[in-house]
Amino acid sequence: MKNRAGVFIDHENIRIRLEKLSPKKDIYDNDFIDKLRENLKSKGYINQSIYAYDDYLNSYFNKKQVLHHYKVIGINPVHTLNIKDSADLELSLDALEKCINDEFDIFFIVSCDKDMLPLIKKLKEKSKKVILVGLTFNSSNHVINLVDEFIPIEEIMGLPFDEHHLIKNDIIRGLRRCKDLFDWSTNKGKDLGKEFLIQKIKETLYCSNEHSLVIIEKLITNGILTEYQYTYSGKTVDGIKYVENATSTAIINGGIPNFN
Repeated sequence: MKNRAGVFIDHENIRIRLEKLSPKKDIYDNDFIDKLRENLKSKGYINQSIYAYDDYLNSYFNKKQVLHHYKVIGINPVHTLNIKDSADLELSLDALEKCINDEFDIFFIVSCDKDMLPLIKKLKEKSKKVILVGLTFNSSNHVINLVDEFIPIEEIMGLPFDEHHLIKNDIIRGLRRCKDLFDWSTNKGKDLGKEFLIQKIKETLYCSNEHSLVIIEKLITNGILTEYQYTYSGKTVDGIKYVENATSTAIINGGIPNFN
């Protein structure tokens, strides 16, 4: 049967992240896994196998009888050691094994940990569809730009969030790279080519040329970059200049852009 979905939850990572929200959320008491399962079903992913990785000897789980409940409702809890990186390492090894054995067509990686990047890259190399589930403000853009789809945990839990947060974060990092390159080119008495800038932002964000161009166009539209043309080796070339103003300075210093 096609569309076999393997759902691999870095339960430890998500549990800790939810506890840090204000107000904090309990991964078990707030029915995260049930809500996740229903969200995926609503998107057409019916044939799910769910694995949740955590240190289930923790007193938290014993008190709430989490392990027993997960087994009853068809979740596969995988006990991991109470040491750093144990859960994400076990998750990665299991997911790769099931990929090699061709057990799933779609891999859901539920984590905010950037350490999932090597796993996701390997799954993509094996031509698997990979969907990342994570909190928007904790998820790595490097990872998100590699997957086929990103599902915000805020959406699953019914929590308010800025749907433009990720692109705004890219704008901050992209503009910082742009200013560095502009200062470098200016100090050398050279122009900053638009095509060159597209490639450098692509490398910085681990994104596509198209996404890099979107970042540049948003910055131009909002008066933070300007376009001009110059001559190089007898050819007319599109160039970019950085505009020093209150908006650009605020973004360089980590301020969230007030435009979408």
